[in-house]
Amino acid sequence: MEGQTPIDQLEELTALAAHWAVEQERRVLCEGVPLSERELGDAKIIGVRQKENSLTRKLSACDIPSASVYCGLKLFRFRRIRC
Repeated sequence: MEGQTPIDQLEELTALAAHWAVEQERRVLCEGVPLSERELGDAKIIGVRQKENSLTRKLSACDIPSASVYCGLKLFRFRRIRC
């Protein structure tokens, strides 16, 4: 991203963030479990409309993107952080 304008950087980071979000959605849909009774109660309190169709994915660590661009390719690595 060196030498790019701020707008170009923003566009590139937005694309990376969108890709990361799609991957996280896929993982929740594949690995997610229905909400527990307590989570359903929390969902009701905050106004979730289709709480019965909601899924959660339990983690001990979260994967967050670390923007890295190698050889002009838009790639990114995940780094682990504690939730």
